[in-house]
Parts: sequence; structure tokens; C-alpha cells
Amino acid sequence: MRILITGGTGNLASRLLVPLVQRGDNVTLLDVRESPETTIPEINQCQIVIGDLSAAKDDFFELVKDSEIDSIFHMAAILSGDAEQDAERAWRVNMEGT
Repeated sequence: MRILITGGTGNLASRLLVPLVQRGDNVTLLDVRESPETTIPEINQCQIVIGDLSAAKDDFFELVKDSEIDSIFHMAAILSGDAEQDAERAWRVNMEGT
């Protein structure tokens, strides 16, 4: 199965990708960060795509289409402190990203 995880290099996503990779899924991680928060070995078996879910919807749809994604796990999130500073961006990532 071809799986895309938004927020893919973050803490929660890194926990999700382990069983997916172990069962043989092809996992793509989309995140704004260039470096993963974790050093788990399974992350090396994933494709990492740098991108901002809130800024480039067309790029996101193109990635899904070109990669022939079967399933998407939306783990990208703007947490409360940052969301209070930029509510519009938080809405785009947290709600429209879904």
C-alpha cells in the first residue's frame, strides 16, 4: 500500500510509520521540517517530501496523484501556542488539511 503521512517527520507520525514500514507499506512523509525529530531506522525506508500543507494545495494534490497514494494519515498540526499566534494558518493546516 502507498501511504502518505502529513506532519510525517514529527513525533506522533514517527510512531505511526514504524508498523507501516514493518508490514511492507511504501510510506511517504510530508513535512515542513527538513530534518526528522527522530532517528528510528524505519524512517530511512520512507521518502521525505518537504512542503507546507497550508501553502500549496496544488502541490499536495500533485504529490498524491503522482505517487499514486492509497491512504493518507493527517498528522500535521499547528499546536495551541502557535495557533493562537497565527489562527489562519492553524485553520488551514489543522482543518483544511484534513
